[in-house]
Amino acid sequence: MRKRIMLQLLAIMLLASIPSHAVIYGDNGVIERFTFDITRLTESMQDGVDNAAPCILQDYPYLTWINSNNEVKMYRGGTTATLGIGYFSNCLGDNYAVDNSPKPVLPLDEAVWIGPSQSDPEHSSPQVVGGHTTGVNWTIYESEPGTYIKEFDNDGRMVTAVIQGRADGSDAVFYRSHYFDEPPNAPVEIDHHEVYGNGGSASHIRLCASDTIVWQGNDMLHADPTLPLQDRDDEIFSYNPKTNITMQLTNNSLWDCFPEIAYRQGSWNDNIVWVASDQAPQDGMPFVGDIMYYNGSETKKIGYGREPMVTLGGEICWTGSDGHDEEIFMYYDTTGELWQVTNNNYDDFDPFVTYYGDVVWSGFDGSNNEIFIADRYHQLQVTTSAGINNYDPMMDVHGDIVWLGNNGSYNDIYFSENRWYYENDDPSAEPVPEPSSIIMLGTGFIGMLGFKLRRAKMR
Repeated sequence: MRKRIMLQLLAIMLLASIPSHAVIYGDNGVIERFTFDITRLTESMQDGVDNAAPCILQDYPYLTWINSNNEVKMYRGGTTATLGIGYFSNCLGDNYAVDNSPKPVLPLDEAVWIGPSQSDPEHSSPQVVGGHTTGVNWTIYESEPGTYIKEFDNDGRMVTAVIQGRADGSDAVFYRSHYFDEPPNAPVEIDHHEVYGNGGSASHIRLCASDTIVWQGNDMLHADPTLPLQDRDDEIFSYNPKTNITMQLTNNSLWDCFPEIAYRQGSWNDNIVWVASDQAPQDGMPFVGDIMYYNGSETKKIGYGREPMVTLGGEICWTGSDGHDEEIFMYYDTTGELWQVTNNNYDDFDPFVTYYGDVVWSGFDGSNNEIFIADRYHQLQVTTSAGINNYDPMMDVHGDIVWLGNNGSYNDIYFSENRWYYENDDPSAEPVPEPSSIIMLGTGFIGMLGFKLRRAKMR
């Protein structure tokens, strides 16, 4: 009798606990099954308009992108709106995420991007950091003639822009910070520093929300002065506006290139990664070399590959070869662990890691490029798209994903609002499973122990 009651209770628990989408969890590295709700936000085959540079906020499912009409778009709450005019051509190929790519900076109905000056729209300089708030477009900062806005970020209503160049043609780099209120109040410049102006060159400029700037530039202090600039290897530099100090992080005979800096806002721990090689970068070719990591106190080699990205907590992901094809790798600074995320017979690329350490990437499945996500415990395939190549994904901390899908002629914006997330906002805390979630680990065994991803109720 007691056994029968227990079986009945178990059956009730099973019926009550089945999530809205069936999930089967297996061993790490095994592609698991999960039904993702995917929305195509654009219709390029109907309107003939191409799309690029999708971006999602890390804490809210608000998206921006730019189309071939140079329109900056935002999607939030099921509605798409045109915010203003940007530079579509600068968001393609090697230029993407280097210069002038639009990205949202406020978690409301606001966005910031780089676009042409309304007073001089026919020329690339001056440019503006444009803002959209309370339904009004306006200029936060307008560059001077001969200068170009290379990067921007924000912390609340503080927008920081990195400007390169001078009217005399020299290659200086400036940091400018503005506070802006609701229109019609004009933005107020609160800080202005010359970061780099020794006659060398600076490229691949990056800025994080702590306002630290990192870039690659010629080693003017230690290089052979008889060598032309193009033959002097690049080094990594950083600038902290709080101390007004520029640091040269590398000093060697290698080409240290393509630095990235930790994304998370409010960070004082400026984690920086880059690629080091004895060969100079070549146009149109992947730059492959040692993956180098600076954690604020020391620099170390952590792997070999290309396109590294780092988080506040010291999780680094990159694309590297396993001797057969390209795979995704992760390194954890807190433990020194190296994790090969993927292990298959196809190329995996375009990794993006959230500041919780979950990673999304594009990989070939034998037919098309598809989107995948993973943490240390699970790996899920997001798309199974016949005739669509999916790439350039970006994911927020809740598991909402935006990416590009190419139909052979144009690129469309795709969005999956999945709402996988941690129980709390502490990245070091163990996630707690939702009571209605179950893990099936073989026939007849049911566990409800902690796992990293949980299915939240769809909003």
